[in-house]
Amino acid sequence: MKKYIFILLLLSASLLNGCGFSSGITNLSEEERYNFEKKGNVILWQKVFNTDLTFDELVRNFKSTGYLENETVEINPSEKEFMADLKPFDPDYKGAGYSEMRAPIYIARSHFTGYLIVDYKEGKYRTTVKNFVFSQAYDDPLTEKGEKNPLRDYADMNFKHPAKILDYTLTNMLKVRKEKDNW
Repeated sequence: MKKYIFILLLLSASLLNGCGFSSGITNLSEEERYNFEKKGNVILWQKVFNTDLTFDELVRNFKSTGYLENETVEINPSEKEFMADLKPFDPDYKGAGYSEMRAPIYIARSHFTGYLIVDYKEGKYRTTVKNFVFSQAYDDPLTEKGEKNPLRDYADMNFKHPAKILDYTLTNMLKVRKEKDNW
């Protein structure tokens, strides 16, 4: 009897795997990856934005957003790039169309950080975020508040929903907003 249950469980797991329930980042289509990619053991999010700002204005704009650890900002004017650590941020799962119960638990109950690289060319800039780490926002039976985990450990699981939520959040964080005139 145990043998039959084991075989049934094994068949169920393989069927679920074939139905897309195990859609790790490498198994997703380009559209489903939402600007994420896996290079070796590194998870990257990369997106290009258009801008009317100069390089110096872009740097000032990013520094003023409050999303960067300003003391970590490294500017390389000759290469027209700058890098910085992102301050902890909460993924906007509601804005991406999810409820707290539908979002993966490690997305809905964690603060995320990462390392940002911004490359500038006339009229556009490319943002790359890597070294994603999330820390638990709450204590629960399995984890402690503040416990840190690299996102790469979760990218081979079902990554479609986390990718959509994080893409939405990062796009809204890193898209330059036009400065308003003070009239």
